[in-house]
Amino acid sequence: MDRLQRIRRYLKTDLRVLRWVFGGLYVAVLGALLALAATSGSSDGVFALLLLVLLGCGIAAQCMFIFGAGTIRLCQPMRKRRLVFPIVVASFMFGLLGLGLLVAMEELIEPLLRRAAWDGDWIPWTILGAAVLNWLVWGVIFWQRYRLYPRHTTLVGMVRWLLVGSLLEVLVCVPAHIVVSRRPGCLVGLGTMLGIVAGLCVMVFAFGPAIVLLFLRPRHRAELAAAGNGVRYCDVCGYDLRASVERCPECGTAFGNAAAPDRR
Repeated sequence: MDRLQRIRRYLKTDLRVLRWVFGGLYVAVLGALLALAATSGSSDGVFALLLLVLLGCGIAAQCMFIFGAGTIRLCQPMRKRRLVFPIVVASFMFGLLGLGLLVAMEELIEPLLRRAAWDGDWIPWTILGAAVLNWLVWGVIFWQRYRLYPRHTTLVGMVRWLLVGSLLEVLVCVPAHIVVSRRPGCLVGLGTMLGIVAGLCVMVFAFGPAIVLLFLRPRHRAELAAAGNGVRYCDVCGYDLRASVERCPECGTAFGNAAAPDRR
């Protein structure tokens, strides 16, 4: 048990190990996608080219999301022109999630629409308009919520929203895909599969900025300590010690007076 506790403390030490593990997994996923594009045959050249373009656009969007917002003075609010970059990217990702979800739900309720004898010509334009509206609405929400927040808090909050949104979309679209795939036809399940792919793409996108933020966390804590606002963190597990006395409630490490040796 003591060995397990030591392993747990080692892994939780400011996430110095886990952030490299997550970074390695993320690089492995990108490498696998690049290898898939490189090993595609001549008949799949269009697919390989499309995959490379999408990967390049995703990496560029990640760089614009993190470094466009800035990585200096993480405890201070961003300027308005700096805040535009992460908001545009994050709201676009939510627009992509909304588009995938609407396409999946349209395929799920297609039998009901057919029974109602509704004309389907307006459906694609309605889905596209709803996706654009979703992009704009999330942009306004992010602007109103994070325009006065510190830089680090803003980036962490947007990444958290992206991860939660992508996970919810996958959880919704997977059961829909199971239901739709049982219907007769050669292209059944295409819309729900697009919804699942949209959720996975946004999830993979959000992992990149999340890993960068893990590496920026020590700098953020150093800025908090330099500000002299009384914030203190455990040297072992990184737990917030503002409400703790003598020992860290997370890992049990002594600090302050409790860390001093007994002289009796």
